[in-house]
Amino acid sequence: MSHRGRKLVYHLTALENLDSIIVEGLLSRRRCREEDLGFEDVADEEILEGRADWGLDSYVPFHFITRNPFDYSVVRNQPGQKFVILAVNRKYAQTKGWSIIPRHPLAHGAAPEVLDWATGMDTIEWEQMDRSDRTYEDRECKLVCMAEALSPDDVPFSAVAFVFVPNDETEELVKAKGVDPSKITVNENMFPKGCI
Repeated sequence: MSHRGRKLVYHLTALENLDSIIVEGLLSRRRCREEDLGFEDVADEEILEGRADWGLDSYVPFHFITRNPFDYSVVRNQPGQKFVILAVNRKYAQTKGWSIIPRHPLAHGAAPEVLDWATGMDTIEWEQMDRSDRTYEDRECKLVCMAEALSPDDVPFSAVAFVFVPNDETEELVKAKGVDPSKITVNENMFPKGCI
């Protein structure tokens, strides 16, 4: 099945952020910083500055696939950190008026192309994500696999359909935070190698 026909979008975050996400929801980086809410930002600082320059820090970003270049970068740069992936249904995103950036937002050094949901879904080059030989050594493939779904509003934890974890240990830690066990799925294949 093509990634276009799948049902979820994904947000990788540090396990330690989950307590505040359960209470406050997923918030934009701008709001977290302006209100000094304190959270473990997993993204590269230089990338964050670029996103802020184009106003993308006011959105909550999700990806269309896991084990994308962002996920690999985050896990590589933060050894020893525990991560979870929060998944939201695409139908929810569409209903809430989310936008789409069809490729890496900072790819061209110019304002990124922020599209409405339907146009964005039609614009993403899904064949790049669907490649059986998908490799991030291929620049075009890498840029497309960084396509984003952007929520203009806070995303309540109630909208999170699944919490994916890489192993049983992390599953137990997530359960201890009061997350409904039926929402939690152990799937190490959704995480970059080396994720604990």
